[in-house]
Amino acid sequence: MEELAYLQALLGSAEALLLQSQPLTGTVYTDQGAMDVAAALVAFDVERVVYRFGTWVVTEDGVACLVHHYPLTRARLSEPQDWASHLAEQSWVNLWDLQRALVVEQHLRSRTNHRGPSGDGTHPG
Repeated sequence: MEELAYLQALLGSAEALLLQSQPLTGTVYTDQGAMDVAAALVAFDVERVVYRFGTWVVTEDGVACLVHHYPLTRARLSEPQDWASHLAEQSWVNLWDLQRALVVEQHLRSRTNHRGPSGDGTHPG
């Protein structure tokens, strides 16, 4: 829990985190071995990625992990659950990546709720 508190203190704003988004290229080390990011997206049934933060991605419907099948839909993320604390003890979870994805997903969800389902259509390239 100390690590989680430390990482949360370093996060910064959602706007700053958006600049840290990574392309959907490279290799991730999954519970099935090393995989190309594109192969991990297929293996873990991850669709419509908006942003990537290392081993976690923000999708149009929540967040998902690229190393272990663990999708969190917007409906689940709306539950009164601290997902970072809940997942902190899992050996496959990179907390820094998860925290960044959760903050950005929450930011996008709040923008969508204020602007309607289409948002403003802007994403970093």
